[in-house]
Amino acid sequence: MLQGNIASTPSSATTATALNDSYSQYRLFTTQGEHALASVLTYFQERHSIESHYTQQLEKLHKKTLADSGVMYVSSYTKTISEAWKRVGECTALLAAEHQKLTRMLDGIVDDLSKEQAAQPAEALKALRADVKATHREYTDLKHQSVPKAKAAYYKKCEALDKEPKEVLSGSGGSAMPGTTSQKYLKLAKEVALADQAYRSSIHYLEEARERLNDARMKSMLDGERIEKRRIQVTKTALTKYCDSENNLCQERTKEMASLRLFVECIKEDIDVTLHKQEFHRAWPVTEHLFYENFKTKLPAKSLCDGHAGALTRHSY
Repeated sequence: MLQGNIASTPSSATTATALNDSYSQYRLFTTQGEHALASVLTYFQERHSIESHYTQQLEKLHKKTLADSGVMYVSSYTKTISEAWKRVGECTALLAAEHQKLTRMLDGIVDDLSKEQAAQPAEALKALRADVKATHREYTDLKHQSVPKAKAAYYKKCEALDKEPKEVLSGSGGSAMPGTTSQKYLKLAKEVALADQAYRSSIHYLEEARERLNDARMKSMLDGERIEKRRIQVTKTALTKYCDSENNLCQERTKEMASLRLFVECIKEDIDVTLHKQEFHRAWPVTEHLFYENFKTKLPAKSLCDGHAGALTRHSY
């Protein structure tokens, strides 16, 4: 008996779920490269914006440092700290120039990635995905609908044929009449043959659909490999340029900071304080005595200032 082997027919909802789940996985996989390229582009766009703003701020700071340098050079003497501060302004200008180079490099990377994103074969990918979806639907419908229905019909006919006596029964005793085949049996046997043919045909159509699906799969895989390889190459080129530029910037920064450090180490407090004292005397000399002069003698009367003589000595350093 074939009763236990009759397969149940899946519902259309089950078929749709199977199709959607499988195709969704395929779609997700094939869009990963597109999302990855978009993420790289977004990163460098934001990195460019940050670097551009930073460069502008450095340039503003350099101009401000130049203006502030006037405060450091109010005297006629060159202080060691003044030279160090001057070097700070020079380093800021050089760093701003290096960051400007990095900004231009980032701008080039963004431009290249944008062109690559625009060059992605969107229409070709769209057509390929539509083909994959159509062949996948065809295969899924056959596998989960047509073939199970044909198989169930075939098994059901076979079961009915097994239950039907092959020979004609006599009217009185109910015994089989040798050599006489039941017409009903012959009819069922014909139906079994037709059901068997239909079942075999559904398997044949399923196999053809499977081959078309695998062809679409192979084409999708090859196209995907080509696109992915190109994406990786473009991303690698962008990252290489970025690493080289950042490395050059770090080297220039290290060199400038080492130079500035020499100027900082040459700052001498005792020398600068001495120069400051000298400049102070130039800017504000000690106030001299104004003596009383007698009308008759026209001579200064220094004795009138004797009580303040100590003050003169105390401040004449």
